[in-house]
Amino acid sequence: MKLKQMHLLEFEYENKLSYGFNQKWHKGFFKRLSGCGPTTGTMLLYYLKNRDDLNLKISTNSFDELQDSLDYTYNIMKPTVKGIDSTTLYVNGLNKILTDSDLSYNIHNIYLRKDEQNELHCYADFIKEGIKKDSPVAFLNLHSGKVLILESWHWLTIVSIIDYEDDYFITCYDNGNKIEFKLGDWFNTTKLGGGFVYIE
Repeated sequence: MKLKQMHLLEFEYENKLSYGFNQKWHKGFFKRLSGCGPTTGTMLLYYLKNRDDLNLKISTNSFDELQDSLDYTYNIMKPTVKGIDSTTLYVNGLNKILTDSDLSYNIHNIYLRKDEQNELHCYADFIKEGIKKDSPVAFLNLHSGKVLILESWHWLTIVSIIDYEDDYFITCYDNGNKIEFKLGDWFNTTKLGGGFVYIE
């Protein structure tokens, strides 16, 4: 199961294919350092804008306009000194952007705490619902566990999920790279958990 218009999140940058936006494209050192949440937020909004033909202040007509779009999202989502370390903060930022644009959408989120009873399929089902509704799913990874390809304390964008034996194969776009891993490997070994968000 994957997004219907994957090409919307694939860009040509410096003669190479970039899978999604890159937080290094933000203006300013601190924004580049702490901009993973706003970067994925911009990706979710850009996909939504093109899918539903919306009037959102997100543009990729030029690199300057893309940087302005990242700046716009960053200034509203406003990472703290710890970044955007919860789905609540992330949802609040997206809601503010949509409300300011006179748009009404539901934003769904689910949070994984390691001190609670959880089942893998609950999170897989949540991701599937987002993808089924043709919405990219933002993924907050607070700790990577044994999935070393993931960066801890970081937001990524999920674009597909496939049932794989007794697990689920996830594809994410992260800072221009395509990353693939098994959700169960992360779920069973992460020490801090994380969360998932999509716009309906």
